[in-house]
Amino acid sequence: MDDEATTESRRKTATIDRVAAWSVRIAWIVAALAASGSSATWWAGWIVVAVASIVLHPVSLSVVRIVAPLVAVEAAAHLTSDVRGVVVATALTTAVIVSFSAEYGRSHVQAAAYGAERRHMLRPPAAALFVTVAAWTVVAVLLIAANVVATGAAATWLDVTLRIVAAALSAALAYRATTLARRWFVVVPAGVVIHDPLLLTDSVMIPRRDVTSIGADTGTSTATTGALDVTGTTWGPTVVVTAREACDVSLTDFGARLTRTGTRLHAGAVRFAPSRPGAAVTDAQR
Repeated sequence: MDDEATTESRRKTATIDRVAAWSVRIAWIVAALAASGSSATWWAGWIVVAVASIVLHPVSLSVVRIVAPLVAVEAAAHLTSDVRGVVVATALTTAVIVSFSAEYGRSHVQAAAYGAERRHMLRPPAAALFVTVAAWTVVAVLLIAANVVATGAAATWLDVTLRIVAAALSAALAYRATTLARRWFVVVPAGVVIHDPLLLTDSVMIPRRDVTSIGADTGTSTATTGALDVTGTTWGPTVVVTAREACDVSLTDFGARLTRTGTRLHAGAVRFAPSRPGAAVTDAQR
């Protein structure tokens, strides 16, 4: 019975992920069909996101989340007040909002999973998120400036230069943001894994036989209170996994600064922050 319930739960999860993925694809197609008078930059960005939304992978997730909002910024300069303009604005807004959902992110990272792996994305550290948003804002400002300096439909040398710089920066930003898309809590038949190249030099792997508990951090038990925090200082509820024996944890320099510890530690319990804590805990307990 448990196996049937588990299978049904995972089937529902997969269905929700597919709906999120197709929602972005359909909205993106609708935006292209309704668009009129859009710039070459808009179409170039549209093509990049269209391909990334079809090829599900952590790298393509970063591309969608970085470039899709930039396409929306570029589109704002060419939107009209008629029905077409409303349709384009609605479609782009829908695509951008859904692309940042945990379900959409999971559809990308799970597509690249091996065998029976079930991946749950981790929420980004506030510091890394701030830097990413700040860099993205710079690119957006460059696109806005390019549209301002353009003379009518004719591109000026400054317009072209700004767009080239914006394209180069957005590509670099998407590449850097891939690290955030590769932060997962992984459930496999043999145990659980915390994979976080931003904070950990090596994944934390705990065999299932050694997992004594896993659940939401209530802060009321000694085990959870003394857990090593590898959330990277983020928001929302966290999860703590406790092991029968202390496991080795290797932190990056960035991780060591955030935790204010050394780079090599032993921890009997580890605190982390999945995007969907309830789903991660339920999946790990089955």
